[in-house]
Amino acid sequence: MENRKLKLVMVTENLGIGGKERRMLEIARGLIQFYNYQVTIIILRDCIQYDYIKDINVEVKVIKRKVKKDITVYGRLYKYLKAHQPDVIQAWGGMSAFYALPVARFMGVPTVNSMITNTKKPKVFSVLWLEKILTFPLSDIIMSNTKAGLATYSAPLGKSRFVHNGYDFARHHREIEEEKNRVTAQLKRKYKVVMIGALSARKDWAAFANLAAYVEKERGDVDFIGIGSGNEQQTATCKDYELMTPNLKFMGHINAVESLLKYFDLGILFTANGHSEGISNSILEYMAAGKPVIATKAMGNDEIIEDGVNGFKIEDNNITEAYKLLSRLLDNSELLAAMGDEAQKTVNEKFAYKRMIDEMHHIYSELIDS
Repeated sequence: MENRKLKLVMVTENLGIGGKERRMLEIARGLIQFYNYQVTIIILRDCIQYDYIKDINVEVKVIKRKVKKDITVYGRLYKYLKAHQPDVIQAWGGMSAFYALPVARFMGVPTVNSMITNTKKPKVFSVLWLEKILTFPLSDIIMSNTKAGLATYSAPLGKSRFVHNGYDFARHHREIEEEKNRVTAQLKRKYKVVMIGALSARKDWAAFANLAAYVEKERGDVDFIGIGSGNEQQTATCKDYELMTPNLKFMGHINAVESLLKYFDLGILFTANGHSEGISNSILEYMAAGKPVIATKAMGNDEIIEDGVNGFKIEDNNITEAYKLLSRLLDNSELLAAMGDEAQKTVNEKFAYKRMIDEMHHIYSELIDS
């Protein structure tokens, strides 16, 4: 590859709050910072919920779908891409791959398909299955952040690449005073537990609320804080949990959540039955802050949590088991600290930010050179 600024176009549905979107932005930021890339992000819906995108030297272009299945997107994408002549096009979702990859193939531009964001096998004839069937043949590289994701989607071995999430410890220094005050005002008990995630059907917030209620009944010395956003119905449901549980508070979206984890003792991540995880940003955030995690046993979590070393995995979000593990940690400060140290070590050694950026750059360079 000649020594010049590489032009990368990422195509995604939107920039709403989510693990996939956060990972994409972190990759874009690192490629610009370390390798001087020119990055454009094309979104198919005019939704941008990341405030810090203004601090990244990235162009955001909206090519809006006017209806659910809008064939005019192909023409508008082609017109934009022809004018900008990217070196690589990367699709970050099934729908974005459905639109972007045929255009890229027509133009002869190398492609990366990053639609695999979990470890759940798509059901035959589901939308996700159809997107996979239609877009995998058009993809030069099929990328996931887990080995398990590539396996469950039956990605062709010759095209498969996995790059684990990378965590930038500089995120811990981006504290926002107003957010800090809003969260710490709710921390009144001796111990503090947090769960970060979208208020969606993919996360088991009912289990989190049930655990809070169980702990309040049994010992009464633990605050439970939920952080995340969702639609009106999901938010209202979580607020109902809050009204019934005195030690539970939902704080909504927090921009600089990483900087606030120092106020908590451990992190929880309950995945809803029938759903799965990739490499969870929430778990990385807990561990980077030196907090052990209690999480649902799932294939993606298996690639980051070493049971009994840096956290615990539980079957079926069993509340009794979760309570026993939580009490075991909170009642043994040496164990809590030791597992927290191991958690932070895991992120440092296996999920370094620069490693993720280097591996992504290698994949793009490999495509262009071939």
